[in-house]
Amino acid sequence: MCGIIGIYGEKVEEHRFREIRDVLSHRGPDAAGTYVDNDVPLIIGHRRLRIIDISENSDQPFTSEDGRYTLTYNGEIYNYREIRRELESCGEKFSTDGDVEVVLRSFIRWGNRCVERFEGMFAFAVWDRYEQRLTIFRDRFGVKPLYWWKNGERFIFASEIKAILKFLKTAPPVDFDAIANFLELGYIPAPQTAFKNIHKLPQGHYLVVSNGRLNPKIERWWNPVDKFGARIDDDISELEEHLEELLIRAFERRMIADVPVGVFLSGGIDSSAVVALLSQRHSGVRTFTVGFPEEKYDESAYARRVAEIFGTTHEEYICTADDVRDALKVLPQYFDEPFGDQSAVPTYLVATLARKHLKVALSAEGGDEFFGGYSRYILAQKWLLAPEIFKKIFSLMPKSLLKRLLAKGGIEHPENKAMRIKYLAKSRNYFELYRSAVRYFSPDEIKSLIGREPVISMSEVEKISEKISPLGQMRLADIFLFLADDILVKTDRATMSVSLEGREPFLDGALFDFAAALPDKMLIRGDVGKYLLKKVMRKYLPAELIERPKKGFGMPLDVWLRSQLFDIAAEILSPERVKKVGIFECDVAEKFLKSLRKYSPNQLRTHKVWLLMMLQLWAEKWM
Repeated sequence: MCGIIGIYGEKVEEHRFREIRDVLSHRGPDAAGTYVDNDVPLIIGHRRLRIIDISENSDQPFTSEDGRYTLTYNGEIYNYREIRRELESCGEKFSTDGDVEVVLRSFIRWGNRCVERFEGMFAFAVWDRYEQRLTIFRDRFGVKPLYWWKNGERFIFASEIKAILKFLKTAPPVDFDAIANFLELGYIPAPQTAFKNIHKLPQGHYLVVSNGRLNPKIERWWNPVDKFGARIDDDISELEEHLEELLIRAFERRMIADVPVGVFLSGGIDSSAVVALLSQRHSGVRTFTVGFPEEKYDESAYARRVAEIFGTTHEEYICTADDVRDALKVLPQYFDEPFGDQSAVPTYLVATLARKHLKVALSAEGGDEFFGGYSRYILAQKWLLAPEIFKKIFSLMPKSLLKRLLAKGGIEHPENKAMRIKYLAKSRNYFELYRSAVRYFSPDEIKSLIGREPVISMSEVEKISEKISPLGQMRLADIFLFLADDILVKTDRATMSVSLEGREPFLDGALFDFAAALPDKMLIRGDVGKYLLKKVMRKYLPAELIERPKKGFGMPLDVWLRSQLFDIAAEILSPERVKKVGIFECDVAEKFLKSLRKYSPNQLRTHKVWLLMMLQLWAEKWM
């Protein structure tokens, strides 16, 4: 894995450029390189983590033999050997053994459409010296990050915002519309960032800038919506067989490396599937997990059981409140934007554990979006099918009464569920329903904090056809939003912070095409998600591991923030610190902080305080 950067339209002294480039050294500690074209001017940099073809031959920037094209590339193309054979049949000859040269020669032969052949994760830029054109690509799902900034005739792209900030010297103004979206969602959706004029290149897009036209031209080259048009109606046994074949192929591809590969094992169905299928074909699989002292949140016993079944070399780490304190000191350095997913802490810890032994680890992102694993999918289906009078009653019912009714019904976290239902009651279409299901702060709460309400500008999500089922619409919204800008950001930053390459075996093009075309009944039946995936995994895993309730990779924050971590939360959100930065109202933040101890434990309330802590720490570090 690597870090990439380029500056177009301004001449930068090489020693200063190296300083800018090397703020990405954690992404690639093994090698560094620079390419300069003084005629434009343009300078391109690269930091390399050597994984495939670990010789110097594949170091970058990588220039074609005739000097016309230069590549800086972050990622892995898992089918590069097949593409290489195709290129060789066209007369191409190769001087290296890895995927870097395959990427460049593919671009030279097939142009921008080369990425349609690539199975993998990537963000890369190609400079055409003759045409004076820079083309930048990002992979289908947005596994690898890419940011850009432009002002006048100056353009810069980089793997992380911190490199752009190093170039600018002074941070741009904060984009408070993006901050409002962060408070609602817990992350900032593309193409926004926390800074005005710094943008994310969205998943499945490419960007072109050229001499005399530095206004970026941005085009989509892949759209997940297109895959939801087909429908598979095969017999269930045929679907099981086909899915198993696709899983094996996708997982096997992610094992391609010239260094050892391990697996993050949570004990859930997705990571257990990765371990189960790979252990049939590889000996000595290494697995890593993070657990918690509080039994209610701890899944390490399930991970240990999977490791025992398949004979992996297993290691685990128990995360405590002290680990959270330590993580709060370092995470703002690696998350250049406010990032509210609290599972970033255990992900960082499991990455740190794995990096002691290897340079590549597989995780299981995408399984929930592909196969219907989130509880909000079940909730949304029930809500959409509910009679209108039923919805009306809930919309008018006081939250306190609704909470009592849910508590009497034995519902866990009744206050949290009551708030969710009140959000849902105001939803008029699937997109509002989705936002209600994932929302943290309400629009009114956000307005009280920063003076404006969230406005998520996601035209692609809002334009999803009504011909697609509500479940398909919710899954697509997650692929566009939550997967790209929360889950994958978390995994990328956490792994790259310790120079570990994270790979997502579920995020395979053919596997997605299959999952997108599945009828809803193959995904959710009753209150059970991942129906077809679980059917396949019954061949490999005992029933108690498959049928157990789903847990997220979350910490016991509702316990810790009321006890061991309350002092650090109070310190971070103290009026003195909040006023000094001035990004949100300190008296409103203080109200949310005090609510932690004033009321009974509540996950939604806890998450709100955590989001404010993350926002304050980010502002102190980067504003």
